[in-house]
Amino acid sequence: MHLDLSHCCQVKVIPEVLGSLTELQYLNLSQCGCIGGNKMGEALGNLTKLQCLYLSGFMNTIFDESIISTFHEDKLFTTTFLEGISTLPILKHLDLSCNKGLFYLPECIGGLSKLCTLDVSDCASLWSVPENIVQMDSLKMVYAKNCNRLVTQFVGQGLNKSLAMLPEFVFHLGELKGSYLASFQAVNVTKLKLCGFEQVKSVEEVQRIKLVGKQGLKELTLQWLFPNRVLEDNEMLGSLMPPSTIETLKLFGYNSAIFPYWLTDIPPYNFPNLVNISLCRLDNCTSLPPLGQLLNLKNLELKQMEAVAKIDEEFCGAAVAFPCLENFSLRSMPNLEVWNTT
Repeated sequence: MHLDLSHCCQVKVIPEVLGSLTELQYLNLSQCGCIGGNKMGEALGNLTKLQCLYLSGFMNTIFDESIISTFHEDKLFTTTFLEGISTLPILKHLDLSCNKGLFYLPECIGGLSKLCTLDVSDCASLWSVPENIVQMDSLKMVYAKNCNRLVTQFVGQGLNKSLAMLPEFVFHLGELKGSYLASFQAVNVTKLKLCGFEQVKSVEEVQRIKLVGKQGLKELTLQWLFPNRVLEDNEMLGSLMPPSTIETLKLFGYNSAIFPYWLTDIPPYNFPNLVNISLCRLDNCTSLPPLGQLLNLKNLELKQMEAVAKIDEEFCGAAVAFPCLENFSLRSMPNLEVWNTT
């Protein structure tokens, strides 16, 4: 009923033998490209009791060996391979992540009438999905990390109202315009990395992101890549207050001496879910915000903050500080001379 051959990359299995295991409900063939071939789709189609199928990176070996030499042949192979899977009557979870040669999903996938979750994360070449997949009534969740173009298409075609997209967006600020901005505003983002702040020319460019309205956001990374600046970092960061749902905040390359109001004036009810903070390469910061007032903070990392000479009561914010802190990492702060948090 349950067979996991994931990462057994040298194991060779005749497709017909695998297809004879008709009682299988769970099958994991992730990173098992040696089991590939055109007959595999037909064999998988025999597993009529299968509910969970994991094929992460499964097709990479086939593509790497140049079995597929043109886009037309790739399209033919993809269709042939997935046609067998599309007949599985009760398949609920399909993982196609990390298949770098997967350019599109054929319409036959829309025939999986019981499919609840689809994972196409890190399919960097995936550029097209048919409309019947977007509108599947059974499909409740799509994982689309590093598939910004695909997410844009999903939004553009009009999502099934019950469908939740779980992408991990990595955006250069210069890309947040037009269709990308529209998709970002429409999709329930859970993980977000924003970089390229040094090229932003106005606060309005940042404000249009409407970050505080992303109530599904749990992990946020803000990164400055280069030393040149058009706007002051604290002015820009002041327009990027995260929503109260945030659990992890990572700040890299921030270059102002002071922090915005939402980090320096932390009332007890602010960011009740925030448990992880990492501040790195903040070259001009001379003092730290009162992170001790984050009631549920568990993990705190401070590193490469060369201008900080002291850590004192300001860091704690009040007599009772860091009530839930479990892990604290302090690295590469060569000018730190004073530690006084009584």
